[in-house]
Amino acid sequence: MLFQLALALASCPTAPQGAQLEILHSERAPYNTLPGRPGWLVHEVNWFEIASDGQYLVELASDPGDQRALVLNGHPRLVVGDEAPWKPAESITHLGGRTQSLDAEGRILARVFTGHTREYLARYEDGAWVALSKSGRVIPGYPALVHEKTQALQTPAGRRIAGSFELSGTAAGQDAVLLDGARVLAQRGVDRPTGLPSGSNDPWWSFGRPMISADGQDWLVSGEVGVGAAGRQVLALNGQALVEQHQSLPGGVFLDTVKGVSGYGLLPGGSWWATGTNFGAQAHWLLRDGAIVAKSGDPISAGDARVWAHGLGNLLYGTDGQHEVLAGVAEDPQGGTGWVVLVDGQLVIEEGDPIDWNGDGLLNDGIEFDSFASGMLPQFDRMGRLWMLMAVREPSSGTSRIESLVRLQLGGPKVELAGLTAGQQATVTVRGGEALAPAHLAWSVRPGPGQRVASPFGPVWIEVGPIGLNRASVSLDAAGQASLTIQVPPAAAGLPFTVQSLVFESQQVSISPPLVRVVQ
Repeated sequence: MLFQLALALASCPTAPQGAQLEILHSERAPYNTLPGRPGWLVHEVNWFEIASDGQYLVELASDPGDQRALVLNGHPRLVVGDEAPWKPAESITHLGGRTQSLDAEGRILARVFTGHTREYLARYEDGAWVALSKSGRVIPGYPALVHEKTQALQTPAGRRIAGSFELSGTAAGQDAVLLDGARVLAQRGVDRPTGLPSGSNDPWWSFGRPMISADGQDWLVSGEVGVGAAGRQVLALNGQALVEQHQSLPGGVFLDTVKGVSGYGLLPGGSWWATGTNFGAQAHWLLRDGAIVAKSGDPISAGDARVWAHGLGNLLYGTDGQHEVLAGVAEDPQGGTGWVVLVDGQLVIEEGDPIDWNGDGLLNDGIEFDSFASGMLPQFDRMGRLWMLMAVREPSSGTSRIESLVRLQLGGPKVELAGLTAGQQATVTVRGGEALAPAHLAWSVRPGPGQRVASPFGPVWIEVGPIGLNRASVSLDAAGQASLTIQVPPAAAGLPFTVQSLVFESQQVSISPPLVRVVQ
């Protein structure tokens, strides 16, 4: 059962049949290029964020030059060295790193630096950028607050601006705020988290990235109280302290106190989770609404002799309320260790597993799963696909920690294509869907950035179109498959042909990885 992670992990030792791993960006060819930027090669995959409909935002860095790019759905939207779209006379000198945010509609809220101002707060929407504020100007919606520096951003719903900001023109010791829309949730030196386990009454000093519900009723944030040597991390929900550094977790399970919170998340209804580590034995833990549901020393799954290791990599957790993932370092009875990833209780990938790097269906590319990129939590989209910033290795060359943004689809539909010749008919087949479910096939012979399409479960982002988009409805048979004959345009020779399927299942919409082939 969801969230009963410590007790209900399944004993299945392998990934579900039909799991499909897609590599989107990587430090290794052929996934290390950037559209429209000849010679631009990925040197680092720094961080990513997804929207529930499957859109994604990622920051990439090039080699040579460490030139950084903010990439939306595979296409660069800001690149260091380019002119600022809202101020062509100014060049972009730096991107705000993990500060950026992507909302549910695919809008970007970004912190951007140019050589002429300390920083801009800018939004990307409907194909265009607009500057909302910059250092020395008021924060939109807050006429009394002058923007000095952005520490973190979130866009919980609509066009609300939320995050933590440092201010200018405000009294020292009160010059940082946590904002949501038109509300100041907390202010440095003024507001205090209630119920600190230490019993202290210290005010907030700094704020990390808030997690805020769409209706604004609940907010979860990790920040710091106290100053200097007395400073310590606190995780709070609606201003009520949940976890405090140097204090014990509830329940008396651990002798050691909390060293730090490494990850946290908010679900509808005020439910929350957090991961972290203790001092002493370096035990890692996962809390769910205050209860410890996984920790170092626990079996990774029922019937598995391995346990979650002490001190070797934080536990990484993610959930969308329907699916959950837990990753970390497992230790076997002989003392051997390795990374493992469990989804909904099933072991889906572990360190040393081979990766189909070139997408030909064969595990013969000499690439293996290695570990996770530090600090980046796995995330689910509306289609149940798992997005991860993971590292792979190539033992034959001695190369390790090749960082890659991937998404893993556990089962679900896939498409096949036969007879792709200009001016002739081709056959598209979808397999692996839910029996008798309705489905859509979408295809195009022109490359494009993709588009949002409607589904009974909410909008879905597909990698087909919008230029030259074709769509057709089909019904899957009792085996979960269907075929469709289409006409390939005579002028399509040499062009990339992209096809994707959407299956409207009883519980969710499932989407196949896009299949791209060149028309003969």
